[in-house]
Amino acid sequence: MPSSRQDPSVGHRVLQFLDDHRLDHGPAHYAFAHRFLFGDDSAFRDAVSRITDDGVRITTEQVALLAERAGPDDGPQAAATPKLDHLALRFLTIITDAVEATGALNQELVMATASMLAPDAPSIELIVAAMIERTAQAEASMAAASRQVQTLRDELNVARDDAAHDRLTGLLNRAAMERRLAAMPGEASARDGAYSVAIVGIDRFRALNAAHGEAVGDRVLVAVAHMLREQCAPHPVARWGGDGFLILFAGLSASEGGRIVDAVRQALAARRLKLFEDDTEIGTIGFSAGVAASRSRAAGLVIAAAEDLLRAAKARGRGLVLAEPAVIGLAAR
Repeated sequence: MPSSRQDPSVGHRVLQFLDDHRLDHGPAHYAFAHRFLFGDDSAFRDAVSRITDDGVRITTEQVALLAERAGPDDGPQAAATPKLDHLALRFLTIITDAVEATGALNQELVMATASMLAPDAPSIELIVAAMIERTAQAEASMAAASRQVQTLRDELNVARDDAAHDRLTGLLNRAAMERRLAAMPGEASARDGAYSVAIVGIDRFRALNAAHGEAVGDRVLVAVAHMLREQCAPHPVARWGGDGFLILFAGLSASEGGRIVDAVRQALAARRLKLFEDDTEIGTIGFSAGVAASRSRAAGLVIAAAEDLLRAAKARGRGLVLAEPAVIGLAAR
C-alpha cells in the first residue's frame, strides 16, 4: 500500500472515503479509513472490500464491528503514521466534542422554549435560569475546545519546524533549503547576482571519522554548523548532506558571500577541538568552499557551479574558498 508519509493527499483521500460512505468525520472513522486505505493488514482490507464492492456503502455499525474484530492497528504502517495524522485525529476529537456540546445545547433551548407554552409549565424564572446555566456550561466547553485548538496549533508549528531541520545540527535540512531556493528570483539584479550560494565541505572528514569514530565526527559537524549559523547570520544555513553545508546569501554577490565564508573558515582554523574522554586534541578542523552567484541561472545550475568550485578548492589543497571569479582565502599548510 502507498505510504502516508510520502503521499501528500492522504488526508483528502481519507475524508473522501468517509464522505462516500456518509460516515461522520470522527476520530474512530478517520482511523478506520486510514487503516483501510494505507494499512498493511490485508485481511482487514479484504473484509472491508467485500462489503464496499459495487459501490455499497459501509455502515457505522459495520465499521465498529470490523474495527473490534481486527483489534488495534499495530503493524508497521501504524508506526509510520505521520505526526500530522495524529494531530488531525486529535483535532477531529475536539471538533466532534464541540459540535455535540452545541448540538445538545440547541436541542435543550428548543425544548425549554416549547415548555414555556405548556399549560403546566414551571415558572419562566426557573426555565430562564436553567437555560442561562446550560449556556454557561456550553460556553465553558467551547472555551476549553478553543484552548485545545491553540495547543494543537502550537504542536503543529513544532512538527513543521522539526520536519524542516536536521536532527543532528539543528540547521535547515536539504529539503527545506531547496524550497527556499525554488522561491528565489531568477533574474540578475544590478549587483553581481540576485543571490549567491556557498557549498562548504569539511576537509578530510572521512579520515577524521576513521581515526576517532562517528561520535567525534558528529561533534565536529555540530561545531562547524554552529559557527556557520552564528557567523553567517542572518543568512540561512542548511545541512546539505554528509559533511556538506549550504549557505544562501540573498542580495549578495559571490565575492561578498565568499568573504563571509572565509571569515568563518579562519575562525574555525584558530580553534583546536579536544576529545571529551581524555582531552586529546583532535587538531585543527578546516573546510573548503565554493561560492557561485545566480546570474539569471536556475537554482540547480547555481548549486552545480558552487559544487564545481568546491571540488576545485579540494583539488588545490583544501583550506580554500573559491568564489566566482576569484580565490578568496588560502590557509597556510
